[in-house]
Amino acid sequence: MKIRNGFVSNSSSSSFIIAFNGNRKDLKKKIKDIFGLKTDYPIKFPDVTSTIMNSISEEYKGIKGIKNLMVEYDMEDEADDTFYGSDKAIEYLKKDWTVYIGSFSDEDDPMEAMLCNSEIEYTDDELYIRSEEGY
Repeated sequence: MKIRNGFVSNSSSSSFIIAFNGNRKDLKKKIKDIFGLKTDYPIKFPDVTSTIMNSISEEYKGIKGIKNLMVEYDMEDEADDTFYGSDKAIEYLKKDWTVYIGSFSDEDDPMEAMLCNSEIEYTDDELYIRSEEGY
């Protein structure tokens, strides 16, 4: 019989990728347009836009170009699936979009926990978002 000694966590995390054909300021506005609630919505939720932007701004300023992606993630070639969404990252980098890679955790922030435990997929002419469901 094996016994675990030490900290055991029930927390979950999920990775996500955002590809955007524009600058960071416009990305924030676009995400707010998609996820924003009317100001008179009867239930007050934490701001989804800020949660998403904070999740990418803590570590990532955005990646331009496949070469930069490969260096950042120590990838050997384009077929290297080092991280969730690497195939889509490469697809959008070839279109000269900026790619943001981040993660959500369900440990502290309620909005981040909701995003962590949700699968998100959104595509239009200037934005692509995909996140896995938390595990």
